[in-house]
Amino acid sequence: MAGSTGAAGNIAINADAVEVSGFNGIDGSGYRSEISSKGYGAGDAGNVSISARVLTLADSGILSTSAKKGSSGNAGDILVAADRVSISGYHDTPGGRWVDSGIFSSAYGTGYAGGISLETGRFYLGAKGEINVESTGTGTAGDISITAADSVELHGGSSITAATADSDGAPSTSAPPTCSSSTTALSPPPSGAVPATAATYT
Repeated sequence: MAGSTGAAGNIAINADAVEVSGFNGIDGSGYRSEISSKGYGAGDAGNVSISARVLTLADSGILSTSAKKGSSGNAGDILVAADRVSISGYHDTPGGRWVDSGIFSSAYGTGYAGGISLETGRFYLGAKGEINVESTGTGTAGDISITAADSVELHGGSSITAATADSDGAPSTSAPPTCSSSTTALSPPPSGAVPATAATYT
């Protein structure tokens, strides 16, 4: 796969209910359930889009796009449209490493990480659930946009973050989402972990 020049395909799922859950392994090197598109060379990773009444990510299940180390392509965008989105649960490995549920777009080469866009009625993020965009290469991290018509809830150590870091993983810049709603106006802390209720993130 390394050295490939073609782009990965897009993934589009339309269903009444979509659930991604489960982790198979005894440590952090096991396999998690995922819907993902990955780029290993000069080509871009594809986009991932989900259209459903209910989307559930649980017990280490993820949606992700990524441009791997040594690649020059970009990670794809992740687009979700659902009446209800629930992200929660993690696998606690014997070595003390958490394998979280979430939505991720990452770039580890010279390309850009993709953006994450959620449009929903009710959004729940709990039990160390994550939404994260990051770049550890020379490209930028993407944007995170969450629009919930009814409610947004964050619980149990969950987080929404956008960050870049150097190749050793040291943070270089951070761009946490801003937060506003018709009923609440909140300013997120610099860490990018944003606790909020009834809000819209952009």
